[in-house]
Amino acid sequence: MGLMPTCLKFELLGCRQSGQVLYFQSLEYGMSKEVGYVSEIFDDRTLLTNLGFPYQYKTNQVYKWLITYPDKHYIKLIFTHIELNAVVEPTMCKDILKISNHIADSEFVRQIDQDFNHVIKDSLAIETKESQLILSFETCPYQLTAQSGKGFSSFVTYENIPACFSLRPRILWNKGLREICRQSIMLITSMAFLGFPFLQTTEQWTINNPTKRIHLQIISFYVPCKNVYYKSEFKIIDIEDEKVYCNINKPPKSIKSSFDNITVYFYKGTDPWPKLPHIEGFRIVYSAIAKDEEEENGILINQTALSKG
Repeated sequence: MGLMPTCLKFELLGCRQSGQVLYFQSLEYGMSKEVGYVSEIFDDRTLLTNLGFPYQYKTNQVYKWLITYPDKHYIKLIFTHIELNAVVEPTMCKDILKISNHIADSEFVRQIDQDFNHVIKDSLAIETKESQLILSFETCPYQLTAQSGKGFSSFVTYENIPACFSLRPRILWNKGLREICRQSIMLITSMAFLGFPFLQTTEQWTINNPTKRIHLQIISFYVPCKNVYYKSEFKIIDIEDEKVYCNINKPPKSIKSSFDNITVYFYKGTDPWPKLPHIEGFRIVYSAIAKDEEEENGILINQTALSKG
């Protein structure tokens, strides 16, 4: 007889019991997995790690954290260590960290796998537009492991401004980003600025807010000019007006769109000198403002953008 669930009552994520061993039926592999940890997180700067870190962790386990913050506190995960088991045949099964805003398992989640092993220099940050999300760590039932990992270490905090970043990816992280930004105020940050290691990625944010102009405020900018060594390119597309910017020709601190639509485009090329102290990339906060509100909200966005780092 198979293992029976120990809990049937669910509150968003499951039984409100931390550290208790539970079981659930895995639809993907058709067998029961051990839930090693279930917890709810409400506090800022809470440390999250798998059981066994910083040594080794078990296979055939699932860890789940339900993170809930007050409204207008937008969750930010900062990973300081990622070292998952490196499997010989990752197409069969590989250990995965999943970030989702939906309780049900879905293909529409952001994933971190063994491709992220040993890539963190200082930290890797994931900024969201969510005040509630689920972080899951799922390990394979059986593995032919090429290298054993320690797991991961992260802490959770928040920003006061939502990030234009979807947990339902249109393309994989190692290819870039394709984001549609519709809220009235949001953060736009290049992946390299947040600590992602990927090269030759295309990142694009299309900002649209009907009947309102878009104001871009450049918070941080470091993009070497395109040459034989650097292939990176940053540009802002306003209707048919396309402007390219780099360190020699930096964008103005404040940019206003002609109408209600503007696009920020960034191609991250290869890095011929990866040990330089500068972090290539940028950080922008935008606001969508009606014409009669422009001056008043221009002051407000400056104060809000700098209220939390």
